[in-house]
Amino acid sequence: MLDEQTRNAILNARDEAAEQRLVATFALHRERSHLMRLGNSSVSLNTSEDLTRLDILVTHGRAQGAHTVLGPIDGPDA
Repeated sequence: MLDEQTRNAILNARDEAAEQRLVATFALHRERSHLMRLGNSSVSLNTSEDLTRLDILVTHGRAQGAHTVLGPIDGPDA
């Protein structure tokens, strides 16, 4: 899960948007995936990845803006 400092930074951004009469939605998705492929002569290629994605959607009336961050989110600066 997120560390407390990063979580608080996201919640503070949401609250700041609300003060400006904007609706901000944050969706965080994390996954660890593994892939094993079998090639000729039973050679296996193993790969794995850790994916972190933060989707941000801001709405003001009928206008919307979206931003996606892919990569490690390991602190409020990220």
